Order: sequence, then C-alpha cells, then structure tokens
Amino acid sequence: MIERRPVVRKSRGSSPHQFALGLDLGQVQDHSAIVVLEQITGHFDRDAEAYIRLQAPEYHVRHVERFALGTTYPAIVDSVEDMLGEPSLVGRTRLVVDGTGVGVPVVNMFQQRGRPLLPIVITGGDAIS
Repeated sequence: MIERRPVVRKSRGSSPHQFALGLDLGQVQDHSAIVVLEQITGHFDRDAEAYIRLQAPEYHVRHVERFALGTTYPAIVDSVEDMLGEPSLVGRTRLVVDGTGVGVPVVNMFQQRGRPLLPIVITGGDAIS
C-alpha cells in the first residue's frame, strides 16, 4: 500500500471548493487514477499586509496517484473517501468522477454514501452538448 500524504496548503480564496479531486476509472487494461488540484485565487502580501487577488485563478497539482491494475471499484471508492477525509480537504473539495461507461456504478456507489460529486460524461463529437 502506498503511504498517502497529499501536499496541500491552506488557501485564502473565496471559492467554497478550493480543491478538486478528479477520478478517472479503468480496471483491467487501463489504470484508475486520481489527481488533486488546488485553485489559487490570490496570495497574501506580507509587505502590504493585504490579500492580493489574481486576475485569473491558477491551478496547482497537489497529488497524483495511479491504482494497480485490477483494483476493485469498491476499493477505489474507499480509498477516495479516505483521501477526502484528510483534514486539509474536508469541506473544501469537489469530487469529479468519470461517469462514462464503467464509471456509472462508481458514481452510484459515491451517491449511496451521500457523497456530493460532479459526474463527467465524455463522448465523441464535434460540438459541446
């Protein structure tokens, strides 16, 4: 088992979700993976003793992890729930899940646990719908 230590720091942004945890699902031939992004909306300037807001938010990758091939979906859901229980992420993180194909039952597992999430469905095409 990999020891988890997400590298996160406290932000002073105004967004209710300062982190996003993205989950892409695979299993047999494709790895499942997670990434944690932090949204940075500004920084504290010690000289000016003021919070300086950025014109556009920046996104910093704080954690990337790939699950072993064959990891079961219940084990992945448990692992993601454990990560979302980290004190630095609680109440500040939006869960975004691949809701395409095999992702549908995983989305259902999170929903049965009462976990709010944003399912993303990726399809082919030449227009956004």
